[in-house]
Amino acid sequence: MPRSINRLSRSIMEMHPMSNESWKDLFHKILHPTPPPDHPLKTAIVGIGNGMYRDDGVGERIATRLSARLAGCDTVQVIAAGVAPENCTGLLRRFEPDWVILIDSANFDALPGTVRWIVPEDIEGISASTHTLPLSLLANYLETSLHCHIGLLAIQPLDVSSGEGISLPVQIAADALIEALVEALHQGTPG
Repeated sequence: MPRSINRLSRSIMEMHPMSNESWKDLFHKILHPTPPPDHPLKTAIVGIGNGMYRDDGVGERIATRLSARLAGCDTVQVIAAGVAPENCTGLLRRFEPDWVILIDSANFDALPGTVRWIVPEDIEGISASTHTLPLSLLANYLETSLHCHIGLLAIQPLDVSSGEGISLPVQIAADALIEALVEALHQGTPG
């Protein structure tokens, strides 16, 4: 991985380890570093969650919608991982991403629908959804085995009770997140 990307990601993570400052700005800086890397950055988006528990399924829903919107973008891989994101490590290994962005609902004591960019060091302190492996272990494994950077886009849920569908504030956040990701990931790519 180019040193300039590594330095940028470390400085962003040190300044904003769990920042509510515009996650969109931080995400854009990560995907479009200055100076630019010597190769196009490859980004994997992994949506996590269980749609049987309302807002808990938002990560997987986002990934499903992103997959259709980003089809044909060869520098992006989108995986709807459900409750077992550890099962997608083979796909990620073959893709060889520079970044893996996990998307999940997580309780970080904010207003429902709030989106936060959370770095691996802070994932352990986050109460995440119903998946089988703690996100902190998954993030550490991916970072170590794939030699890539990891980040979590966490969405504060309103309702994780049994049932289908997501709450209005989480749906609004999901829609905004999808638009921001599509815009950021399409910039600098052909088509």
